[in-house]
Amino acid sequence: MRRSYVTSGVGLLGMSYGLVAICIGITNKRPGPTLLALAPGLAKALLSLGLGILAAAIATVAHHHLRARLGAITQT
Repeated sequence: MRRSYVTSGVGLLGMSYGLVAICIGITNKRPGPTLLALAPGLAKALLSLGLGILAAAIATVAHHHLRARLGAITQT
């Protein structure tokens, strides 16, 4: 399995964890949630997703670069 797929999966897992935190925050607030209750969970989810996508992009570029270098070494 490619590492880029794993890292994006970790980002999505972090986002789902943040969304669960939002849902818990919503259920604990009465009469209704405000943006202040939702903002921390949304921020964590978006940050996790962004970092996961960034890590996936870096891993994909590095994988292709190293694969090309390895291919050049083995052909010579």
